[in-house]
Amino acid sequence: MSFPRSSTGRMPPEGAPSSIGNRALPPPPPSMRASAPAPPPMAIAGMKRNGALQLTAEQQHEPLARLDAVIANATASVAEACDRQVGQVRTALSHACETEVRQLRAVLAEACAGETEKLRAVLTSTCEEELRRVTASLSRSVEAVSASCQSEVERVKLALRAACELEVSAVREACRSEVELVKQSLREACEAEVRLVRDACLSEVQRVKCDLAEACQVEVAALVSSMQHDVAVARTEQRKQLEVAAEPYVRAVQSVHARTAQALEALQSRAGDESRRVRALEATMVTTSRRLLQMTLEVHARERALGVDARLRQGAPFLLLQ
Repeated sequence: MSFPRSSTGRMPPEGAPSSIGNRALPPPPPSMRASAPAPPPMAIAGMKRNGALQLTAEQQHEPLARLDAVIANATASVAEACDRQVGQVRTALSHACETEVRQLRAVLAEACAGETEKLRAVLTSTCEEELRRVTASLSRSVEAVSASCQSEVERVKLALRAACELEVSAVREACRSEVELVKQSLREACEAEVRLVRDACLSEVQRVKCDLAEACQVEVAALVSSMQHDVAVARTEQRKQLEVAAEPYVRAVQSVHARTAQALEALQSRAGDESRRVRALEATMVTTSRRLLQMTLEVHARERALGVDARLRQGAPFLLLQ
């Protein structure tokens, strides 16, 4: 490596203090001055013998001053070269560091963007799959509940129909037996009354059948419509929740489960209402059967009263003769 002598390319004057930066270099120590090469003693003795050795103190110090000036100039040039090289290295390092930092920032930004997109896509697909699974399970549970309610309604309808048929057949058999007994005892007097009672019984049974059938149809239609409405409302709510879902997945699942539990409770309460209505219809059937039995007893009482009157009428001539 070659170092320039000074910033101007010239050596400083002899005796001028050299500087590194703004600091002046101190003069060389006495040890360096004392370490200057001296002539050998034998030469000095020969020169003295010949009378040619006449050195003064100033002549002895001139080489030392020149040596100090050379050392100072070399030190100053080395210091300036070092400062210049350090500045260049520092500038190059700063540029290289800034370039490397920008490259690292760009690489990190690209990597972070790619990972963010991947994570976003994975989270979106996972949430959509989970929501589809929850929706499918909820639809299956709602369908199972609706199917169980429909089967229960059908079973209640069949039970009511069988009970009504049994009750009507029992009442019919009782009426027939009673009518046969009345025919055997008082055929001529009670034919019209028996016809009226039979017509009344048949009309009452038919009316009860019609009322029960209409009530069952109305209740079944109302139940089906309410269930369809509830299912439609639940589906619309689920769609709205899926469209508006910006909250975390756990809250969405909890809200869906809560709404499902409420819907199931509502369906269970409606099933309880239907069972209570069925029990009320059964109570109505019992009261109807009691009324029919009471009417039959009244018919028997009337028939007995008519028989007593007829017997009294038949016994009146005997009393008059007596």
